[in-house]
Amino acid sequence: MLKELISKYVLENWPQELLNMNERYSRDREKIEKDLELTFESVCRKASHNQRQGLKGAAQYICISFLRTSIMENTAFYRIDIYDDRWYLDTEECYGMWDADFIFSSLFREMDLLMSQKKQYGRMVTDMDMDTVKLSEALKYHTLAVEFIRSMIPRLVEGPGYREMDKTPQICIMMGEYRDFNEVLYGENEVKA
Repeated sequence: MLKELISKYVLENWPQELLNMNERYSRDREKIEKDLELTFESVCRKASHNQRQGLKGAAQYICISFLRTSIMENTAFYRIDIYDDRWYLDTEECYGMWDADFIFSSLFREMDLLMSQKKQYGRMVTDMDMDTVKLSEALKYHTLAVEFIRSMIPRLVEGPGYREMDKTPQICIMMGEYRDFNEVLYGENEVKA
């Protein structure tokens, strides 16, 4: 029953949802890009401030994290953290939250539709099944967010906050799940090669 529900209301709607995301991005492109730049800039400035205070070493890792709890609450926040060479042992928190709703609002709308259709299936499809579907589908949307961030990296690393922040030569920008597997999107060494 769950496969039928997914096939009927998720897989068939995916092409239209891609078009909807593209339309939202085209319509609000300047605001979407500016919001990301401002969040990233703010986190870099916090790191610089902490470095001047002697609370944080040179930045080595910038992690942009997918938050499952945010998705489960129908919000699409990514956490941007800056760590020194101690990575997760760097106890001086330095983060900001970026809203990727222009991508994930389609998922939330899709899940609302799925929940309303689930009633037809009675107890054959549970709320726990819906949560599993939501997280599984969220990974598709996350892939789009990764590609969006990747396209924005050149602008992010040209910002004054990033340039002024003390960084190690091995600095890298990564994206993935919070404190879990991350994909490297940018490394200073890659650019210099």
